[in-house]
Amino acid sequence: MFRLFPAFLIAASLAFATAAPALAQELSAEDRATVAARFEAQKELVVGGDMSAAMDMLPPGVIEAMAARYGVTPEQAREAGREAAAQVMSGVEVVEYRIDMDRAQVKRTPDGSRIYLIVPLHMTMTMQGLTARAMSPALAFEVDDVWYVMSVDEPLQAEILREVYPEFGGVEFPKGTMEIVEN
Repeated sequence: MFRLFPAFLIAASLAFATAAPALAQELSAEDRATVAARFEAQKELVVGGDMSAAMDMLPPGVIEAMAARYGVTPEQAREAGREAAAQVMSGVEVVEYRIDMDRAQVKRTPDGSRIYLIVPLHMTMTMQGLTARAMSPALAFEVDDVWYVMSVDEPLQAEILREVYPEFGGVEFPKGTMEIVEN
């Protein structure tokens, strides 16, 4: 039964492949609304069972770096991610998916070149009689006037992000948590 725990970890990571007040003066009301809308769109898809939605929220540079790493095209990398999410999440029901906009932090990269947000994301899932509760920090940042969302609590995700966007070098991302709770 606990063999399913890694599936929960993978599922949570993919789901959080998905903000506000700390330095609010640095983020326009329009950008704040755009970021909130991106998270809301992702929430609707994930709660509706489409965990592959996380792939559509990733910045193109990250997709390209993943593709290069595995020797495939960006579209093949995106499709492989969608298929993996669907496989991992088959039989999983997302019962709660909450973006904590009130605790989101607006930050700036160490070199001062990019504003980004760290948004707490909470998800509760059930699978084969187990319930898991996860909290994962989601990163939101803008590339070419489009806001993208991704999870950075796994070392590989943060590594690829820094490879493509070196301005994130030196940024410490918070770690996510997951626990199995009693039904």
